[in-house]
Amino acid sequence: MKRIILFSMIFYGASVIANGVSAGECMGRKKLPSLEIKDRKFSVSVVQPDEMVVPEGVGMLHGNVVATFSEGYEIEYGAERAGRGWCIFIEHIAAVIGYTDFVIQIDKRHRFDSCEWAAIKDHEDEHIRAHLSVISDNRGEIKRAITDASAAMAPVFAADESGIDAAMDKLEKELASRPEIRLMRQKIAAEQEIKNKRVDQNDKGERIRRCAE
Repeated sequence: MKRIILFSMIFYGASVIANGVSAGECMGRKKLPSLEIKDRKFSVSVVQPDEMVVPEGVGMLHGNVVATFSEGYEIEYGAERAGRGWCIFIEHIAAVIGYTDFVIQIDKRHRFDSCEWAAIKDHEDEHIRAHLSVISDNRGEIKRAITDASAAMAPVFAADESGIDAAMDKLEKELASRPEIRLMRQKIAAEQEIKNKRVDQNDKGERIRRCAE
């Protein structure tokens, strides 16, 4: 499984407030960012590679699914003047979490569009549905994890304008490493493994056996 974490930064709108503010007082300017969860578009393709590694326990189902998971955050930042420096904070998070593509691998021994090929594709489609169901079932958990993580983050003080980029970098790195986010990833990974094992356990090879009848 491949995980890609993407960040885009938009710095905008600084409002001037009273002078004489210390770096520690940025905490008093803390705001809860707005949050949206965007749907991830994905593609499905079928290939028959010369060599492929079949997961243990699939028996007669000579197939596999390679799923590419993507966790992306588009972050908008705000700033308020703090004395001679700036309080930098996250204003808005657009999270896109899910799969970008699925590649179904089918053993070359099964001729394209044959009964066996179709039976294996049906089985691998079940794996894809299992992957997708984990994301849809945990949509509320994903939103809650990101909300809790961002709520726990304090604004970052930049002594001058030259430190603004570093402050944004610090905020995005903190968001990615928050325990709430790490637990969310672990929960998704664990449920994916459980559901995909269940797909294989429930499939006794009846579809391929029917092809030989």
